[in-house]
Amino acid sequence: EVDRILETIKLCIIDLQKYNEGPVLLSNLGASLKEKGFDYKEYGFEKLSHLLKEYENSLRIEYTYENQYAPPVCSVSLNSHSAANNDQSTVSGYYHPNEKPSLFTWAFLGVIDRFFDDLSTMALPEIWSFADSSKNSILKNYLSYTFLKLNAEKKIVVVDGYAAFNTGLVDKLYRPIFALFSTYKKDKYMQQNGGWEWGYRSFCVSGEGDGKLITRNFQKIPERASYLNYDRYQEFIYDFRKGQPVIDAGHIIIANLPRLPRKMIDECISVNNSLENFKFPDGRLNYAKLKVEVDHNDQILKRMYNTLKIAVEDAFNKVQWDYRMAIPIYYPKNDSISMLLPLALSDEKINLALVCEWQPKSGRYQAHTILPLDMAYKCARLINRLDSAWLSPNEIELFNTDESEMGIDD
Repeated sequence: EVDRILETIKLCIIDLQKYNEGPVLLSNLGASLKEKGFDYKEYGFEKLSHLLKEYENSLRIEYTYENQYAPPVCSVSLNSHSAANNDQSTVSGYYHPNEKPSLFTWAFLGVIDRFFDDLSTMALPEIWSFADSSKNSILKNYLSYTFLKLNAEKKIVVVDGYAAFNTGLVDKLYRPIFALFSTYKKDKYMQQNGGWEWGYRSFCVSGEGDGKLITRNFQKIPERASYLNYDRYQEFIYDFRKGQPVIDAGHIIIANLPRLPRKMIDECISVNNSLENFKFPDGRLNYAKLKVEVDHNDQILKRMYNTLKIAVEDAFNKVQWDYRMAIPIYYPKNDSISMLLPLALSDEKINLALVCEWQPKSGRYQAHTILPLDMAYKCARLINRLDSAWLSPNEIELFNTDESEMGIDD
């Protein structure tokens, strides 16, 4: 059975490489497998990439970024032992850029759910999960990236068998909450094979409970992560005197087609074609096929551009009326700050967030890409607690990330 699966994957890759010997896009491979009646979910895999990783000795999986805001694009090719041996960036045929040590590998956290429950219980009350997401999903994302930021800023303080960092959250009395860890006792096996250096002890505030260990032993109290440079206020406060953002229409419409509202796509396509012609037998859209049609049909592309342009104008008007409508976000990969503008692309309902970045040399704003609202909220929450009518976790529906349908690779 294993050989049959691998052979099916290989045949699809070879077929897709007829006119181009380079790696094939994961989305195109998924579409090719589907046409052959192959469903990876029947084998217990949630995503195609998870299945492919099982064959990492035979396949080479690579991730590249089109720009700093776009999700990574995954491509697959047949692996050769010589290439794998000569490429120091490839381990067992699997490569993902910018892998960094995480909170979960740095410290033993105990029961994960209990760890995050401890923090959410102590912190000022806040919504930490979307309506249809797992418990504390927002908090897990927040603390994971906060840890990476603190580590990069060298703000994790280590003193005499203890380590602590500032979570960036406060308790009901608005006192900073610290995460406290102590040296993790390793057994003989872990001493030989590595493992966690630290073990979770508690969340605390200075001067109370375990917080007394910090006030007693730490000469330097852990500082919170720093995101905003107030000398460059245009990065996080939209200066509407500089006009509307310049739009990367090609990237937003073509590369991010799966993120656009289905109704908008239907309205722009239906004049010349029907979405029924771009569906798999089970009713899902074949976005790889649809992208080709949009990219080569000037009329469809123009209708989509006009819809986008009107939505951007509307978003700019809202920011002129209330500057707080532009929400600053932190993008971890490039350690950069951008802003989100609300985009209503169908039904006068805000469907997406437009990512705008200040260009200091030209004095303009550049709109790079669009984000689903759940992703936008998580990026924005890294900087501060949100109080926004248009970006509220209560109202946000999770973006469908099924890669075979979406053609967006994570």
